[in-house]
Amino acid sequence: MPHREQINSVVSTLLIATATVTTAQTTPGLDCLGFDAAAFNIHAGATAPAPTSIVMEESDDDSTYTAVAAAEQQGRDAIAAWAVSTTLRLAYTGIKRYARLVITPSASTILTVTASKGYPSGKPTLNPAA
Repeated sequence: MPHREQINSVVSTLLIATATVTTAQTTPGLDCLGFDAAAFNIHAGATAPAPTSIVMEESDDDSTYTAVAAAEQQGRDAIAAWAVSTTLRLAYTGIKRYARLVITPSASTILTVTASKGYPSGKPTLNPAA
């Protein structure tokens, strides 16, 4: 049974609201300023195969993005076995201020993307997040 709460040390954000998608989707940049951890949660519905391409990108200014090195990501090995109606979690461990995902579906897919930021430099975090 949990003995600690996380509401004051984790911020969750909806990046892509649930929708049926057929083309590449780019999340808004996740601002990691003031947090030492960031994770993306990609939820694929049961309508088609899970997306076939997920690229994590990073930026200093939220306008010019480049691909994140494999060494600065966790969870990529799970993409090959990812199935519909499940959630894939990917962590960003880089040092840039912003991170985002570019997700390309292999067919019509129900998709939702959320993100969580943790280990804030200041507590408590705002609820709901600003």
